[in-house]
Amino acid sequence: MNVGLLGVGHIADQYVAGMARFANVQLVAVADRNDALGRERARQWGVRALAPDALVRDAAIDIVVNLTPPGAHAKTTTAALLAGKHVYSEKPLATTVADGRDLVRLAARQGLGLACAPDTLLGSAFQTAARVVREGLIGKPVAAHAFVGNSGPESWHPTPQDYYGRGGGPLFSLGPYYLSALVTILGPIECVEGFAAQPGADRVAPDGRQFPVSANTTYVGALRFASGAIATLFASYDVRISHVPPLEVYGEDATLALVDPNLFDGTVLIGDETGWRAVASAGAEGHGRGVGVADLAEAIAEGRSPRASATLALHVLDAMCALEEGGRELDVGLWPTHS
Repeated sequence: MNVGLLGVGHIADQYVAGMARFANVQLVAVADRNDALGRERARQWGVRALAPDALVRDAAIDIVVNLTPPGAHAKTTTAALLAGKHVYSEKPLATTVADGRDLVRLAARQGLGLACAPDTLLGSAFQTAARVVREGLIGKPVAAHAFVGNSGPESWHPTPQDYYGRGGGPLFSLGPYYLSALVTILGPIECVEGFAAQPGADRVAPDGRQFPVSANTTYVGALRFASGAIATLFASYDVRISHVPPLEVYGEDATLALVDPNLFDGTVLIGDETGWRAVASAGAEGHGRGVGVADLAEAIAEGRSPRASATLALHVLDAMCALEEGGRELDVGLWPTHS
C-alpha cells in the first residue's frame, strides 16, 4: 500500500527506515508545515513533496502516517479519514478522550483502518513478556512497576517546546510506551489514581532561549487492572539520573523483568529465589518504528483489526487523562479488544 508521511520531524527517519523493511508498504510522498523541510526530506528519500492538505487528498496514497505534533493529531487524523485514507498515528491518539473516541467512531463509519503508536509492543521483548504471563510462567500477576525518568527532551530534540504544551509532558510523550506494555501483558485497566507536579515554569531550549512550560513534568500513578493486578507508574522530566528498572511484573511464583518499552528487542528475564534466567524470544527481532504501519496494511488486506489498534490507544489515552485528572474509574466501553 502507498504511504504518505504527514510530518517529517525528528522521528520521521526511523519510520522511513522501518517501513523499508516491509514489502507491503511503500513511501510515495511527504508533507510538512515547514514546506522547505518537506521538500528537503522528499529529495532525500526520493519521493514527492506535497502540501499537507494535498497529501491527505492525493488519490495515490492509501495510508497516511500522522507524525504531526500531538495537539494536531485529532484534527489531522480526522481530515485524513474524511478523505478516505487509512491512518497510522503517532502517540497519543488525541489529547482528549472525547476526540479519541470520535476518531475511532469515524474510522469505523468510514470503513477505514486506524492504528496508533507505539508499535514497540509488536517487538520481540513484549511479545515474549506477554507469552510468559499467558503461559503462567510467573504465576498469577499480582503487581507491576513502571518507571521512566529523565531531564526532558532539551538535550536531544531541536524543538523541545512541543513536549511541554498540550498533549506533551512525560505522561503523554512517554506514558503510552509503558501503559501499552502493561495493558498488553496484564489486560485492561479498571481504575487510575494519581498525582502530578510542575516544579519549574520555564525550560531552556538548545539555542539558549527560555520557553514556558504548561504541562506537568512529573507524574505518579496507581493502576488497578480488571485482572485484579495493581501497578505503579512514575513518569518524569525532572530526573537527572536513575538506576531504577524500567518495567517489572511481580507474579505469585516469579518476577518478570523487561527492557525499556521504548525499545523493540531486548532480553526478558524471569527471577525467583534461585536467581535470574533469560527467556527465549517469542517474536521476530529487528523491527523498528514502521512495523505498525506494515501491520496496519496487512490487517486491511486480511480484514482484521491492527495489533497496534486505535482501540488500545484510546484505552491508554483514557488512563492518561484519568491520571491527569487525579484519578477515576475508566470507561469500560473503551477497553481494548486486541489479542
